[in-house]
Amino acid sequence: MYTGLPHLPGTLRMPVSESSSVAWSVVVVIVKSVQAWSRPKFASKMKTNSRATASKMAMLKCDPFTIIEASAPGTNKPKLTRQFDEHEGFLKPLVTTEFVDWSAKTFIMPPQSSKDLPSPNSLFNSYSDRCSTSRLLAESEERRSVGTNKLDDQVFFHRNPGPPATLMFHPLHPLLTVADKNNVTIWDVDRNQQISHWRNNNPSGSCISSMAVMNPATPHTYVCTACDDGSVRVWRDCFTPQHQVGAQPPSLVTSFQATHDINPATRGTGLLMSWEQDSTTLAMGGDSRTVRLWDMQAERRTQEITTGGDSNSYITALHSHQAGPWVACGFSDGYVRLLDRRLPSNKAVVKQWREHTSWVISAHLLNASQNTTKIITGSISGEVRLWDIRQSNNVQVLNPNQEMTAMATHANAHLFAIGSVNQVIGVYHASGSSVNMIKYHEGFMGQRIAPVSCLAFHPRRVLLAAGTTDSYITVYGLARR
Repeated sequence: MYTGLPHLPGTLRMPVSESSSVAWSVVVVIVKSVQAWSRPKFASKMKTNSRATASKMAMLKCDPFTIIEASAPGTNKPKLTRQFDEHEGFLKPLVTTEFVDWSAKTFIMPPQSSKDLPSPNSLFNSYSDRCSTSRLLAESEERRSVGTNKLDDQVFFHRNPGPPATLMFHPLHPLLTVADKNNVTIWDVDRNQQISHWRNNNPSGSCISSMAVMNPATPHTYVCTACDDGSVRVWRDCFTPQHQVGAQPPSLVTSFQATHDINPATRGTGLLMSWEQDSTTLAMGGDSRTVRLWDMQAERRTQEITTGGDSNSYITALHSHQAGPWVACGFSDGYVRLLDRRLPSNKAVVKQWREHTSWVISAHLLNASQNTTKIITGSISGEVRLWDIRQSNNVQVLNPNQEMTAMATHANAHLFAIGSVNQVIGVYHASGSSVNMIKYHEGFMGQRIAPVSCLAFHPRRVLLAAGTTDSYITVYGLARR
């Protein structure tokens, strides 16, 4: 059995018998008396030597709150001892550090936080508040309100230097990148101003067909452009406002020929890209029957996947995600194929469907970050189909009854939008219900929108960007009613 005596520092607690409890109590009383006798003696000794200690500390230029110097008895050699705090009752450490406090402040922040980025010319310094936790919660609340609000509030409207060919939002910030035939322009949607503009320097007769943003949460953010001649270019200093003092114009980092089997005589979509940030992998395909995977960090091609099919069929839609091995492709003959990159090239096609009767204009993996099994596709005839990779047929068919020229999908908000030559933009829920239709610009004398050439959703926020053939760019948000 154990006694009920308190445990004293520096002593061992051990089991004793009832007959020895009285003797043990006497030992405890003696120990307490020795401690009470030694404490004031030690404190008085510290007070006696305080004046001499302070003078020696001044001579040695030491920190009096961290260490003190005292002379050993009978010698002139200084001795290093710890300072005793009479109020707190413990010894102060010889060395202090702020590492624990710094770690607590640093690792409690979200991964997208960029408060302490060192680059003074980086755009992420001025937009650091947009990555705060409150902003992420607001974006989540915005996505949840899709079912009650319409996506028709015109938050940005501007004329682009040229007719837009493709659109792309920055993954974290409300920055819109617009590419026409040979130029790239970046717009700030919130501030309604142009950030940067540069020429892509692609050969005459070629056109920019797709874009990607690399390293979006770092100061070293790049914009990758792909053209319909198979060339790829990577640019830096793109998101630094050109009006900022000391700002450098966008410059070319590298360029390479991604593919040589594109047929320029075919009426296709050009070279398509899908960027995977975590694995630094760039999936490419378009106007051919081959999907190529590039490791951009190693600057080499890692895999080449043949999709099969007829010789007259070529890729017109492409999407992949780093969370899974799947690559979804749409083809000019209406085929939809699912590729598994883990398998050999000749066995990579694990699923294929042919229920579209015309050119597939978009193929997108829904909730790819959650390793979902759903794919949504759309064709120029106006059909939108939802697929489950575990089934041989589509699970849902949507017929908006209008010829389609562009399609965009918001995987997190379960929305998709289609644009047509009939000057109409339709926004739909993934379940098939219509959210709203957009036909006119805002204002008392709002004009009819021009035929839609491209559409893009923001990955996080519920923002829809639309480019029309009259060179105007419009961004729509949720209506606040």
